Amino acid sequence: MSRIRADKLVNKNASGGPDLPLGATVSGILTSTGGFAGSGANLTDVPATSLTGTPNITVGTIGAGNITSSGTVSGVTGNFSGNVDVTGNISVGGTLTYQDVTSVDSVGLATARSGLRVTAGGIVVTAGVSTFSGLTQQNAGTKVTGPYSANITAMGANDVDCSAGNYFTKTITGATTFTFSNAPASVVYSFTMEVTLNGSNAITWPAAVKWNADTAPTLTDGKTQLFMFITDDGGTRWRGSALVDYVN
Repeated sequence: MSRIRADKLVNKNASGGPDLPLGATVSGILTSTGGFAGSGANLTDVPATSLTGTPNITVGTIGAGNITSSGTVSGVTGNFSGNVDVTGNISVGGTLTYQDVTSVDSVGLATARSGLRVTAGGIVVTAGVSTFSGLTQQNAGTKVTGPYSANITAMGANDVDCSAGNYFTKTITGATTFTFSNAPASVVYSFTMEVTLNGSNAITWPAAVKWNADTAPTLTDGKTQLFMFITDDGGTRWRGSALVDYVN
C-alpha cells in the first residue's frame, strides 16, 4: 500500500482542490473551513449528534441527539419514536395528529372539528361564557351549582318557533291564533309563554294542545298570563297549564 504525506493537496494549476473522480475514503475526521458543496444525494450513515447548518439541511432519516437549525426543519413525512422537547414555538400549517397528550395549554381558540370526547376529569370552565349552537346531550344528568338563565324570545308573529328557545313573550291587542313549530323529536321539550292581553282575551290554541279537564283557561283582558307547554312526541301532543291574570 502506498502512502502520501502532505500538508496540502491542490490541483495541477494550484488554483483549487484536486478532483477525486472515484471518491475518497476517510477513516479519521474530515474538517472543512470553507464548507461542503454538492447535493449530498449519496451522503449516508452520518451520526448527526450535532448537525447544524445554514440555511437548510435536507436529509432522509435522522438518528440524532440534538438538531439545531437557524432556518426551517421540515419533512414530507416525519416520524418520531422517542421524546421531542421544544423550548420555543411550533407552527403547523397542515394537520397535527397525536395521541396520549398529558395536557394542552391553548392561549388562542381550540377547535375540535370532529367532536370532543372527555373520558375522565370532566370539563371545568373558570371564566367566560360557554356557547353551544347545537344540541347538548348529557347522558348522566346535569348539575348546576350557580344561577341558571335562558334567553327571552320576543315574538313578532304568532308562531312559537321552538328552535328559538324556551321562553317567549307576546302582547296581543285582538283575537289571536297561535301555532307551534319546530318541536324537537325524540326528546322531552317544554316552553313558557308570557302573554300580555291589551285589547282582547280571545286566544285560539293549536288543536294538539290538551288542557286540564279539556278546558282552556279563562283569561281577563288587561292582565298578563303565563302558559307552560310540554311535549314528549315532537309536538304531536302538547300538554298545557296556565297561571292567569297577573297585574301588568
